[in-house]
Amino acid sequence: MKQTLTDANFPRTAEGRVYHLGLKAGEVANRIVTVGDPARARTIAAAFDEPPFELQSERGFVTLTGRYKGVPMSVVAIGMGFSAMDFFVREVRACVSGDMIIIRLGSCGALDPSIPVASVIAPKASCAITSNYDYFTQDDGVQREPYLISKPVASDDKLHGELLSKLQGQTPPSVNGVVLGDTVNASADSFYSSQGRTDPSFLDANETLLQTLIKRVPGIATLEMETHQLFFLAALASRDKPPTTSTSSSQAPASFDTTVSPRGTIRAAAVHMVFAARASRGFITPEEVRSLQEWTGRAVLDTLAATEIGREQLHPEEDTVWASK
Repeated sequence: MKQTLTDANFPRTAEGRVYHLGLKAGEVANRIVTVGDPARARTIAAAFDEPPFELQSERGFVTLTGRYKGVPMSVVAIGMGFSAMDFFVREVRACVSGDMIIIRLGSCGALDPSIPVASVIAPKASCAITSNYDYFTQDDGVQREPYLISKPVASDDKLHGELLSKLQGQTPPSVNGVVLGDTVNASADSFYSSQGRTDPSFLDANETLLQTLIKRVPGIATLEMETHQLFFLAALASRDKPPTTSTSSSQAPASFDTTVSPRGTIRAAAVHMVFAARASRGFITPEEVRSLQEWTGRAVLDTLAATEIGREQLHPEEDTVWASK
């Protein structure tokens, strides 16, 4: 850490830079693509109108900001997992005034045997799978399940529809997979245990996890590690009141109060490139990855550029890295 931070509740430098992303107001736009891999971020940002502003934080987050078809836009590489997505959403929210639109472009594994490697899936909702730590550590005779499966949280319905339309309209004829949107994703807190991968070195108790997931969550199709946290935080940031309560055991997405937060809303959607077929154990080739991320990245940028944000809900352009010269 090279600069002094103040306020342990939400650390910032004297310049106003946030702790993990290293950004300050004016360096990240209202419309954002988030990815895991910095190389993917740079590939997507290469489509910007001009070479973008770039910042790599001490914690490894990479932000590229510029304009795409004249629209201010950022691409942020965050790495993997719930905590990385939490750092990202909370810290960009602290740097951006007004409404935000965030689309995640990442990789996933397919649970459905009919979905081949190199497919593209835009999930309408995502649930979370987390380890039940007490199951593994407490010897108190209490009956517990080793993994907890949440109810799905929905993406922004309109943004999801616009993204799916762009993906379907821009799919190259050479694509080997399918493009789907009426599915549910699961985000896990581990690449291994809570995604049902077996490892003889650890007592993970996950032999039936995937079967349980498929049984409990209608429409489940994919597994990865970030999307639920994005949808969850977007819902929390966009509402002043908690969701309505229900005693139903249904896996329908949670219903949030429609009162808009005065901080501005966050609309979120996601698209996943299928890297792994869990049933067959097939894995994508590097050539397929390059092709997928190029055209899906362009579809995501086009979706963001075409999605309106009212002028009064945009971050002021003065003193930003995208300000007109």
